[in-house]
Amino acid sequence: MAGTGKTTIAYSLCQMLESDNILGASFFCSRSLPQCRNVHYILPSIAYQLARFSLPFRCHLAGALEQNPDAHTRALKIQFQELLVKPLKATRDAWLDKRVVIVIDALDECEGLENISNLLDLLIEQELEFPVKIFLSSRPEAEIHPQLGTGPLTKDRPHLVLHEIAAANVQRDIELYLRRNLWHPNITSAHIDKLVENSGVLFIYAATTVRYILEGSVLGELEERINWIIDPLSSGSSDDDHKIDALYERILEKAFANTMTNKRSTERLQKILWTVICAQEPLTIDTLAHLLHPIASIQIKSLLRFLSSVLYISEDKMKAMETVTVLHASFPDFMLDASRSKSFHCPSTTHHGDLAIACLAIIRTHKPQFNICDLESSYRLDKDIYKTLQPLRNAVSDQMHYACLHWSVQAELGSQRSDLVKSVYDFLSRRLLLWMEAMNLTNKIQRGPTLMKGVEKWSKASSWT
Repeated sequence: MAGTGKTTIAYSLCQMLESDNILGASFFCSRSLPQCRNVHYILPSIAYQLARFSLPFRCHLAGALEQNPDAHTRALKIQFQELLVKPLKATRDAWLDKRVVIVIDALDECEGLENISNLLDLLIEQELEFPVKIFLSSRPEAEIHPQLGTGPLTKDRPHLVLHEIAAANVQRDIELYLRRNLWHPNITSAHIDKLVENSGVLFIYAATTVRYILEGSVLGELEERINWIIDPLSSGSSDDDHKIDALYERILEKAFANTMTNKRSTERLQKILWTVICAQEPLTIDTLAHLLHPIASIQIKSLLRFLSSVLYISEDKMKAMETVTVLHASFPDFMLDASRSKSFHCPSTTHHGDLAIACLAIIRTHKPQFNICDLESSYRLDKDIYKTLQPLRNAVSDQMHYACLHWSVQAELGSQRSDLVKSVYDFLSRRLLLWMEAMNLTNKIQRGPTLMKGVEKWSKASSWT
Protein backbone atom coordinates (compact mmCIF):
# COMPACT_ATOMS: atom_id res chain seq x y z
CA MET A 1 0.00 0.00 0.00
CA ALA A 2 1.28 3.48 -0.86
CA GLY A 3 1.83 5.99 1.93
CA THR A 4 2.37 3.64 4.87
CA GLY A 5 5.82 5.06 5.63
CA LYS A 6 8.19 2.57 3.98
CA THR A 7 10.71 5.19 2.89
CA THR A 8 10.54 6.95 6.25
CA ILE A 9 11.39 3.67 7.98
CA ALA A 10 14.22 2.96 5.53
CA TYR A 11 15.65 6.46 6.00
CA SER A 12 15.42 6.24 9.80
CA LEU A 13 17.07 2.82 9.70
CA CYS A 14 19.92 4.25 7.62
CA GLN A 15 20.44 7.01 10.18
CA MET A 16 20.63 4.46 13.01
CA LEU A 17 22.98 2.17 11.08
CA GLU A 18 25.16 5.10 10.07
CA SER A 19 25.51 6.23 13.69
CA ASP A 20 26.63 2.69 14.60
CA ASN A 21 29.01 2.61 11.61
CA ILE A 22 27.38 -0.50 10.12
CA LEU A 23 25.62 1.01 7.10
CA GLY A 24 27.49 -0.53 4.19
CA ALA A 25 25.42 1.04 1.42
CA SER A 26 21.96 2.39 0.59
CA PHE A 27 19.95 3.05 -2.55
CA PHE A 28 16.63 4.90 -2.52
CA CYS A 29 14.70 4.24 -5.72
CA SER A 30 12.45 7.02 -7.02
CA ARG A 31 10.33 7.59 -10.09
CA SER A 32 11.28 11.26 -10.00
CA LEU A 33 14.90 10.80 -11.10
CA PRO A 34 16.07 8.80 -14.15
CA GLN A 35 19.15 7.55 -12.26
CA CYS A 36 17.02 6.42 -9.32
CA ARG A 37 14.42 4.50 -11.31
CA ASN A 38 16.95 2.50 -13.36
CA VAL A 39 17.59 -0.94 -11.83
CA HIS A 40 20.98 -1.13 -13.55
CA TYR A 41 22.33 1.71 -11.36
CA ILE A 42 21.60 -0.04 -8.06
CA LEU A 43 24.42 -2.61 -7.93
CA PRO A 44 27.21 -0.26 -9.16
CA SER A 45 26.12 2.32 -6.57
CA ILE A 46 26.14 -0.28 -3.78
CA ALA A 47 29.56 -1.58 -4.88
CA TYR A 48 30.95 1.97 -4.85
CA GLN A 49 29.64 2.63 -1.34
CA LEU A 50 30.96 -0.70 -0.03
CA ALA A 51 34.37 0.16 -1.51
CA ARG A 52 34.37 3.40 0.51
CA PHE A 53 33.22 1.49 3.58
CA SER A 54 35.75 -1.37 3.46
CA LEU A 55 39.38 -1.21 2.33
CA PRO A 56 39.67 -4.99 1.66
CA PHE A 57 36.49 -4.87 -0.46
CA ARG A 58 37.88 -1.85 -2.32
CA CYS A 59 41.07 -3.71 -3.22
CA HIS A 60 39.25 -6.77 -4.52
CA LEU A 61 36.71 -4.65 -6.41
CA ALA A 62 39.58 -2.78 -8.07
CA GLY A 63 41.04 -6.11 -9.13
CA ALA A 64 37.70 -7.24 -10.56
CA LEU A 65 37.35 -4.00 -12.51
CA GLU A 66 40.84 -4.35 -13.93
CA GLN A 67 39.80 -7.68 -15.42
CA ASN A 68 36.35 -6.47 -16.49
CA PRO A 69 36.34 -2.65 -16.64
CA ASP A 70 32.88 -2.50 -18.24
CA ALA A 71 31.21 -4.68 -15.60
CA HIS A 72 29.03 -1.80 -14.38
CA THR A 73 27.44 -1.47 -17.84
CA ARG A 74 26.67 -5.16 -18.30
CA ALA A 75 23.58 -7.25 -17.56
CA LEU A 76 22.41 -7.49 -13.95
CA LYS A 77 23.78 -11.02 -13.50
CA ILE A 78 27.28 -9.97 -14.60
CA GLN A 79 27.12 -6.79 -12.49
CA PHE A 80 26.10 -8.86 -9.51
CA GLN A 81 28.88 -11.42 -9.86
CA GLU A 82 31.71 -9.00 -10.68
CA LEU A 83 30.82 -6.03 -8.47
CA LEU A 84 29.40 -7.78 -5.40
CA VAL A 85 29.65 -11.56 -5.18
CA LYS A 86 33.33 -11.99 -6.03
CA PRO A 87 34.65 -9.12 -3.86
CA LEU A 88 32.37 -10.08 -0.94
CA LYS A 89 33.39 -13.73 -1.02
CA ALA A 90 37.07 -12.80 -1.32
CA THR A 91 36.81 -10.56 1.75
CA ARG A 92 34.47 -12.72 3.83
CA ASP A 93 36.93 -12.95 6.75
CA ALA A 94 37.18 -9.15 6.95
CA TRP A 95 33.43 -8.90 7.63
CA LEU A 96 33.18 -11.55 10.34
CA ASP A 97 33.52 -9.12 13.25
CA LYS A 98 31.07 -6.61 11.76
CA ARG A 99 27.31 -6.44 11.33
CA VAL A 100 27.01 -4.66 8.00
CA VAL A 101 23.69 -3.82 6.34
CA ILE A 102 22.73 -2.78 2.80
CA VAL A 103 19.44 -0.86 2.46
CA ILE A 104 17.45 -0.77 -0.81
CA ASP A 105 14.20 1.19 -0.64
CA ALA A 106 11.14 1.42 -2.92
CA LEU A 107 12.09 -1.19 -5.50
CA ASP A 108 8.64 -0.86 -7.03
CA GLU A 109 9.51 2.66 -8.22
CA CYS A 110 12.08 1.30 -10.67
CA GLU A 111 11.22 0.83 -14.33
CA GLY A 112 10.69 -2.67 -15.68
CA LEU A 113 9.16 -5.21 -13.33
CA GLU A 114 11.09 -7.98 -15.08
CA ASN A 115 14.39 -6.29 -14.19
CA ILE A 116 13.24 -5.86 -10.59
CA SER A 117 12.30 -9.53 -10.46
CA ASN A 118 15.70 -10.53 -11.85
CA LEU A 119 17.50 -8.41 -9.26
CA LEU A 120 15.47 -9.93 -6.44
CA ASP A 121 16.25 -13.43 -7.71
CA LEU A 122 19.97 -12.65 -7.60
CA LEU A 123 19.85 -11.13 -4.11
CA ILE A 124 17.73 -13.91 -2.64
CA GLU A 125 19.74 -16.75 -4.16
CA GLN A 126 23.05 -15.42 -2.82
CA GLU A 127 21.90 -13.76 0.41
CA LEU A 128 22.82 -16.67 2.69
CA GLU A 129 26.37 -16.65 1.31
CA PHE A 130 26.81 -12.91 1.84
CA PRO A 131 28.72 -11.69 4.91
CA VAL A 132 26.29 -8.72 5.00
CA LYS A 133 22.54 -8.33 5.60
CA ILE A 134 20.14 -6.76 3.12
CA PHE A 135 17.06 -4.67 3.98
CA LEU A 136 14.57 -4.32 1.10
CA SER A 137 11.33 -2.36 0.90
CA SER A 138 8.70 -2.22 -1.83
CA ARG A 139 5.01 -2.01 -2.48
CA PRO A 140 3.57 -5.55 -2.80
CA GLU A 141 3.28 -5.52 -6.59
CA ALA A 142 2.11 -8.83 -8.05
CA GLU A 143 5.51 -9.53 -9.64
CA ILE A 144 7.45 -8.60 -6.49
CA HIS A 145 5.37 -9.79 -3.55
CA PRO A 146 6.05 -13.55 -3.90
CA GLN A 147 9.80 -12.99 -3.96
CA LEU A 148 9.78 -10.69 -0.96
CA GLY A 149 7.70 -12.77 1.37
CA THR A 150 5.94 -15.91 0.25
CA GLY A 151 8.26 -17.76 -2.13
CA PRO A 152 10.14 -20.94 -1.14
CA LEU A 153 13.46 -19.07 -1.00
CA THR A 154 12.12 -16.42 1.38
CA LYS A 155 9.89 -18.37 3.75
CA ASP A 156 12.51 -18.37 6.54
CA ARG A 157 13.50 -14.73 6.10
CA PRO A 158 11.82 -12.06 8.23
CA HIS A 159 9.40 -9.81 6.38
CA LEU A 160 7.02 -7.12 7.52
CA VAL A 161 3.83 -6.02 5.77
CA LEU A 162 3.15 -2.51 7.04
CA HIS A 163 -0.54 -2.41 6.23
CA GLU A 164 -1.03 -5.63 8.22
CA ILE A 165 0.41 -4.17 11.43
CA ALA A 166 -2.19 -3.53 14.13
CA ALA A 167 -3.74 -0.14 13.40
CA ALA A 168 -3.35 0.92 17.04
CA ASN A 169 0.44 0.54 16.83
CA VAL A 170 0.64 2.57 13.63
CA GLN A 171 -1.62 5.29 14.97
CA ARG A 172 0.55 5.71 18.08
CA ASP A 173 3.47 6.57 15.78
CA ILE A 174 1.30 8.89 13.70
CA GLU A 175 0.03 10.63 16.84
CA LEU A 176 3.61 11.16 18.03
CA TYR A 177 4.54 12.60 14.63
CA LEU A 178 1.54 14.95 14.58
CA ARG A 179 2.06 16.22 18.12
CA ARG A 180 5.73 16.97 17.44
CA ASN A 181 5.09 18.78 14.17
CA LEU A 182 1.84 20.58 14.95
CA TRP A 183 2.79 22.26 18.20
CA HIS A 184 0.74 25.45 18.23
CA PRO A 185 -1.48 27.15 20.84
CA ASN A 186 -4.47 27.01 18.49
CA ILE A 187 -4.09 23.28 17.80
CA THR A 188 -5.79 21.31 20.56
CA SER A 189 -5.55 17.67 21.63
CA ALA A 190 -9.01 17.18 20.16
CA HIS A 191 -7.71 18.41 16.81
CA ILE A 192 -4.78 15.97 16.98
CA ASP A 193 -7.05 13.08 17.93
CA LYS A 194 -9.26 13.78 14.92
CA LEU A 195 -6.26 14.03 12.59
CA VAL A 196 -4.97 10.69 13.88
CA GLU A 197 -8.38 9.15 13.24
CA ASN A 198 -8.49 10.59 9.71
CA SER A 199 -4.95 9.36 8.96
CA GLY A 200 -5.80 5.74 9.65
CA VAL A 201 -2.58 3.81 8.94
CA LEU A 202 -1.37 6.19 6.21
CA PHE A 203 1.71 8.11 7.20
CA ILE A 204 1.57 10.09 3.95
CA TYR A 205 -1.89 11.36 4.94
CA ALA A 206 -0.45 12.68 8.21
CA ALA A 207 2.62 14.17 6.50
CA THR A 208 0.53 15.89 3.81
CA THR A 209 -1.84 17.22 6.46
CA VAL A 210 1.07 18.68 8.43
CA ARG A 211 2.42 20.48 5.36
CA TYR A 212 -1.03 21.80 4.50
CA ILE A 213 -1.74 23.11 8.00
CA LEU A 214 1.71 24.67 8.46
CA GLU A 215 1.38 26.33 5.06
CA GLY A 216 -1.92 27.76 6.31
CA SER A 217 -0.15 29.11 9.38
CA VAL A 218 2.17 31.14 7.15
CA LEU A 219 -0.79 32.45 5.15
CA GLY A 220 -2.83 33.29 8.24
CA GLU A 221 -5.30 30.46 7.58
CA LEU A 222 -4.29 27.99 10.30
CA GLU A 223 -7.64 27.65 12.08
CA GLU A 224 -9.56 27.60 8.81
CA ARG A 225 -7.40 24.78 7.47
CA ILE A 226 -7.53 22.71 10.66
CA ASN A 227 -11.31 22.90 10.77
CA TRP A 228 -11.51 22.12 7.07
CA ILE A 229 -9.26 19.04 7.41
CA ILE A 230 -11.08 17.59 10.41
CA ASP A 231 -14.51 18.25 8.89
CA PRO A 232 -16.18 14.83 8.38
CA LEU A 233 -16.89 15.81 4.77
CA SER A 234 -13.18 16.30 4.09
CA SER A 235 -12.09 12.92 5.35
CA GLY A 236 -14.21 11.10 2.78
CA SER A 237 -14.49 7.33 2.98
CA SER A 238 -13.51 5.46 6.12
CA ASP A 239 -11.55 3.11 3.85
CA ASP A 240 -7.82 3.91 4.15
CA ASP A 241 -7.40 3.32 0.41
CA HIS A 242 -9.71 6.26 -0.31
CA LYS A 243 -8.71 8.65 2.48
CA ILE A 244 -5.63 9.92 0.69
CA ASP A 245 -7.72 10.45 -2.46
CA ALA A 246 -10.20 12.57 -0.50
CA LEU A 247 -7.36 14.61 1.01
CA TYR A 248 -5.68 15.23 -2.35
CA GLU A 249 -9.02 16.18 -3.89
CA ARG A 250 -9.79 18.70 -1.18
CA ILE A 251 -6.28 20.22 -1.35
CA LEU A 252 -6.62 20.68 -5.11
CA GLU A 253 -10.11 22.13 -4.69
CA LYS A 254 -8.67 24.72 -2.33
CA ALA A 255 -5.70 25.43 -4.62
CA PHE A 256 -7.86 25.99 -7.70
CA ALA A 257 -10.41 27.99 -5.70
CA ASN A 258 -7.66 30.58 -5.19
CA THR A 259 -7.55 31.14 -8.97
CA MET A 260 -11.27 30.95 -9.77
CA THR A 261 -11.55 34.70 -10.33
CA ASN A 262 -9.01 34.47 -13.15
CA LYS A 263 -9.63 31.77 -15.77
CA ARG A 264 -6.14 32.20 -17.23
CA SER A 265 -4.52 31.59 -13.82
CA THR A 266 -6.61 28.44 -13.39
CA GLU A 267 -5.43 27.13 -16.77
CA ARG A 268 -1.83 27.99 -15.91
CA LEU A 269 -2.02 26.23 -12.55
CA GLN A 270 -3.43 23.15 -14.27
CA LYS A 271 -0.63 23.13 -16.87
CA ILE A 272 2.03 23.56 -14.19
CA LEU A 273 0.62 20.66 -12.20
CA TRP A 274 0.34 18.38 -15.24
CA THR A 275 3.88 19.22 -16.35
CA VAL A 276 5.42 18.36 -12.99
CA ILE A 277 3.46 15.08 -13.00
CA CYS A 278 4.59 14.13 -16.53
CA ALA A 279 8.18 15.39 -16.30
CA GLN A 280 10.92 12.79 -16.57
CA GLU A 281 12.97 14.42 -13.81
CA PRO A 282 12.60 17.33 -11.35
CA LEU A 283 12.34 20.62 -13.24
CA THR A 284 13.84 24.00 -12.50
CA ILE A 285 11.35 26.86 -12.51
CA ASP A 286 13.13 28.31 -15.54
CA THR A 287 12.78 25.01 -17.42
CA LEU A 288 9.10 24.88 -16.46
CA ALA A 289 8.67 28.37 -17.90
CA HIS A 290 10.30 27.39 -21.21
CA LEU A 291 8.21 24.23 -21.49
CA LEU A 292 5.05 26.22 -20.74
CA HIS A 293 5.90 29.33 -22.79
CA PRO A 294 4.56 32.02 -22.60
CA ILE A 295 3.98 31.48 -18.85
CA ALA A 296 6.77 33.40 -17.07
CA SER A 297 8.93 32.13 -14.21
CA ILE A 298 7.52 34.72 -11.80
CA GLN A 299 3.97 33.58 -12.59
CA ILE A 300 4.92 29.95 -12.01
CA LYS A 301 6.51 30.76 -8.64
CA SER A 302 3.40 32.67 -7.63
CA LEU A 303 1.06 29.81 -8.54
CA LEU A 304 3.23 27.05 -7.05
CA ARG A 305 2.58 28.35 -3.55
CA PHE A 306 -0.96 26.93 -3.84
CA LEU A 307 0.48 23.43 -4.40
CA SER A 308 3.16 23.27 -1.72
CA SER A 309 1.28 20.52 0.14
CA VAL A 310 1.73 18.10 -2.77
CA LEU A 311 4.75 19.46 -4.64
CA TYR A 312 8.25 19.97 -3.28
CA ILE A 313 10.33 23.01 -4.21
CA SER A 314 14.02 22.63 -3.36
CA GLU A 315 16.45 25.53 -3.52
CA ASP A 316 20.02 25.18 -4.76
CA LYS A 317 21.75 28.30 -3.44
CA MET A 318 25.01 27.44 -5.21
CA LYS A 319 23.29 27.47 -8.62
CA ALA A 320 20.69 30.09 -7.61
CA MET A 321 17.81 27.94 -8.84
CA GLU A 322 14.71 26.18 -7.53
CA THR A 323 13.65 22.68 -8.54
CA VAL A 324 10.10 21.31 -8.47
CA THR A 325 8.98 17.70 -8.08
CA VAL A 326 6.19 15.67 -6.47
CA LEU A 327 6.39 14.99 -2.75
CA HIS A 328 5.21 11.38 -2.83
CA ALA A 329 4.58 8.70 -5.47
CA SER A 330 0.97 8.39 -4.33
CA PHE A 331 0.17 11.82 -5.79
CA PRO A 332 1.00 10.97 -9.44
CA ASP A 333 -0.86 7.68 -8.92
CA PHE A 334 -3.90 9.74 -7.91
CA MET A 335 -3.56 12.31 -10.70
CA LEU A 336 -3.12 9.76 -13.50
CA ASP A 337 -6.16 7.68 -12.52
CA ALA A 338 -9.31 9.38 -13.81
CA SER A 339 -11.54 7.31 -11.54
CA ARG A 340 -9.72 8.73 -8.51
CA SER A 341 -8.83 12.32 -9.45
CA LYS A 342 -12.02 13.00 -11.47
CA SER A 343 -12.04 16.61 -12.68
CA PHE A 344 -8.38 17.05 -11.67
CA HIS A 345 -7.24 14.10 -13.80
CA CYS A 346 -4.01 14.61 -15.73
CA PRO A 347 -4.49 13.43 -19.36
CA SER A 348 -0.95 12.09 -19.56
CA THR A 349 -0.99 10.92 -23.18
CA THR A 350 -2.06 14.35 -24.43
CA HIS A 351 0.27 16.25 -22.12
CA HIS A 352 3.31 14.09 -22.90
CA GLY A 353 2.72 15.01 -26.53
CA ASP A 354 2.52 18.70 -25.58
CA LEU A 355 5.81 18.40 -23.69
CA ALA A 356 7.50 16.63 -26.61
CA ILE A 357 6.50 19.51 -28.90
CA ALA A 358 7.72 22.03 -26.30
CA CYS A 359 11.07 20.22 -26.03
CA LEU A 360 11.50 20.20 -29.80
CA ALA A 361 10.62 23.91 -29.91
CA ILE A 362 13.41 24.62 -27.40
CA ILE A 363 15.87 22.75 -29.63
CA ARG A 364 14.52 24.41 -32.80
CA THR A 365 14.85 27.95 -31.43
CA HIS A 366 18.27 27.43 -29.84
CA LYS A 367 20.95 29.81 -31.06
CA PRO A 368 23.45 29.09 -32.41
CA GLN A 369 22.52 25.86 -34.17
CA PHE A 370 26.16 24.81 -34.64
CA ASN A 371 29.35 25.07 -32.56
CA ILE A 372 27.27 26.13 -29.59
CA CYS A 373 30.30 26.56 -27.31
CA ASP A 374 31.96 28.81 -29.92
CA LEU A 375 35.09 26.66 -29.93
CA GLU A 376 38.05 27.93 -31.92
CA SER A 377 38.84 24.43 -33.15
CA SER A 378 37.00 21.13 -33.59
CA TYR A 379 40.18 19.29 -32.62
CA ARG A 380 39.80 20.01 -28.90
CA LEU A 381 39.20 16.89 -26.83
CA ASP A 382 35.91 16.49 -24.98
CA LYS A 383 37.70 16.23 -21.63
CA ASP A 384 39.23 19.66 -22.17
CA ILE A 385 35.85 21.19 -22.96
CA TYR A 386 34.30 19.67 -19.82
CA LYS A 387 36.83 21.60 -17.72
CA THR A 388 35.40 24.91 -18.94
CA LEU A 389 32.15 24.57 -17.02
CA GLN A 390 30.77 28.11 -17.35
CA PRO A 391 30.91 28.28 -21.16
CA LEU A 392 29.37 24.82 -21.22
CA ARG A 393 26.51 25.89 -18.92
CA ASN A 394 25.93 28.98 -21.03
CA ALA A 395 25.81 26.90 -24.22
CA VAL A 396 23.57 24.12 -22.87
CA SER A 397 20.99 25.63 -20.52
CA ASP A 398 18.90 23.54 -18.12
CA GLN A 399 15.93 23.69 -20.47
CA MET A 400 18.07 22.70 -23.48
CA HIS A 401 19.54 19.83 -21.47
CA TYR A 402 16.08 18.58 -20.49
CA ALA A 403 14.75 18.96 -24.04
CA CYS A 404 17.62 17.02 -25.62
CA LEU A 405 17.53 14.25 -23.05
CA HIS A 406 13.79 13.68 -22.79
CA TRP A 407 11.96 14.82 -25.94
CA SER A 408 11.95 11.33 -27.41
CA VAL A 409 10.57 9.71 -24.23
CA GLN A 410 7.84 12.35 -24.03
CA ALA A 411 6.99 11.65 -27.68
CA GLU A 412 6.81 7.90 -27.08
CA LEU A 413 4.45 8.45 -24.16
CA GLY A 414 2.36 10.96 -26.12
CA SER A 415 -0.47 10.52 -28.56
CA GLN A 416 -0.01 10.22 -32.32
CA ARG A 417 -0.84 13.66 -33.71
CA SER A 418 0.05 15.68 -36.78
CA ASP A 419 1.71 18.62 -35.01
CA LEU A 420 4.05 16.28 -33.12
CA VAL A 421 4.89 14.38 -36.32
CA LYS A 422 5.78 17.67 -38.04
CA SER A 423 8.01 18.68 -35.12
CA VAL A 424 9.80 15.32 -35.17
CA TYR A 425 10.28 15.58 -38.95
CA ASP A 426 11.81 19.05 -38.54
CA PHE A 427 14.12 17.70 -35.82
CA LEU A 428 15.33 14.71 -37.84
CA SER A 429 15.86 16.71 -41.02
CA ARG A 430 17.35 19.92 -39.57
CA ARG A 431 18.28 19.66 -35.87
CA LEU A 432 19.93 16.26 -35.52
CA LEU A 433 23.52 17.56 -35.55
CA LEU A 434 22.67 20.23 -32.96
CA TRP A 435 21.13 17.56 -30.73
CA MET A 436 24.19 15.31 -31.11
CA GLU A 437 26.51 18.21 -30.26
CA ALA A 438 24.50 19.13 -27.14
CA MET A 439 24.29 15.49 -26.02
CA ASN A 440 28.04 15.09 -26.44
CA LEU A 441 28.85 18.31 -24.60
CA THR A 442 26.73 17.18 -21.64
CA ASN A 443 28.37 13.74 -21.71
CA LYS A 444 25.06 12.03 -22.54
CA ILE A 445 25.79 10.92 -26.10
CA GLN A 446 25.98 7.27 -24.98
CA ARG A 447 22.22 7.44 -24.42
CA GLY A 448 21.64 8.61 -27.98
CA PRO A 449 21.15 5.20 -29.66
CA THR A 450 18.55 4.13 -27.09
CA LEU A 451 16.65 7.40 -27.48
CA MET A 452 16.68 7.20 -31.27
CA LYS A 453 15.48 3.58 -31.19
CA GLY A 454 12.53 4.82 -29.16
CA VAL A 455 11.82 7.45 -31.82
CA GLU A 456 12.03 4.81 -34.53
CA LYS A 457 9.54 2.63 -32.67
CA TRP A 458 7.23 5.62 -32.19
CA SER A 459 7.42 6.61 -35.86
CA LYS A 460 6.60 3.10 -37.05
CA ALA A 461 3.49 3.12 -34.88
CA SER A 462 2.43 6.50 -36.24
CA SER A 463 -0.42 6.56 -38.73
CA TRP A 464 1.09 9.73 -40.21
CA THR A 465 4.19 8.04 -41.66
